[in-house]
Amino acid sequence: MAELVIFAGTTEGRELSELAKELNIDTVCCVATDYGEELMEAG
Repeated sequence: MAELVIFAGTTEGRELSELAKELNIDTVCCVATDYGEELMEAG
């Protein structure tokens, strides 16, 4: 299985990580703000 590292803004990173999840691709997401972290954890 592949692994994807995502460095992105809040919306783009969330959308890309959701797509990767649908495709069963393991991901590591890096965000720049506390708000971005909250959104990624919620998803």
